[in-house]
Amino acid sequence: MKEKQHFENINNMKSFQKDFQENTLKASDREFYALLSQMIINRLEKNHFANALGAKIETVKYRKSVVSLLVSEQHLNPNGTVHGGVLMTLADTAAGTCMIYLGQPTATIDLSYRFLKPVFAGDLIVGKARVIQSGKTVIVVEINLYVVNQSECDNIADLINISIEDLDQKLIGTATASFFRRDRHLPELPPEILELADRFIQDYIAEKSK
Repeated sequence: MKEKQHFENINNMKSFQKDFQENTLKASDREFYALLSQMIINRLEKNHFANALGAKIETVKYRKSVVSLLVSEQHLNPNGTVHGGVLMTLADTAAGTCMIYLGQPTATIDLSYRFLKPVFAGDLIVGKARVIQSGKTVIVVEINLYVVNQSECDNIADLINISIEDLDQKLIGTATASFFRRDRHLPELPPEILELADRFIQDYIAEKSK
């Protein structure tokens, strides 16, 4: 059975976006929200390759993000382990997502990934990304990928505030990525506005799960 996608129908998402904006937000927040929610829609709906793999954005905070992937047979190489390209895609997805605070698109310059342990069908991979350097034109992001015990992950989004070392987990890979910031003159979105992004994601996930 094909895995359920959180964000299958862009028309439904736009309808949810409108309802959220009109019924939840203060008028003073709506201009920021219009920009931010459109970026989220683009990342959730139009990131076609990551979506086809089953990568899911779980939460976005200021300069941080959490993504996940439940491994199935389609992710495996002939040796029965997860293809390296899948892991690098998940790392790149996590890194790109944690830069939503910039309020503008970015482009990957390079991504260096270190493979530490094999991953198998049925494993739940969680990727945690954080910005470690933010320059005028180049942003550097650190990404760690883990296989975690699914019984401890009722809400994967909560892992953004939990030390991963406290979980039944294993580090399977680390990565560093550099991104080009296209317009260095645009101001960053304020952290309090980013809370709207996370609320939007979590409320939409809950709505889709009904």
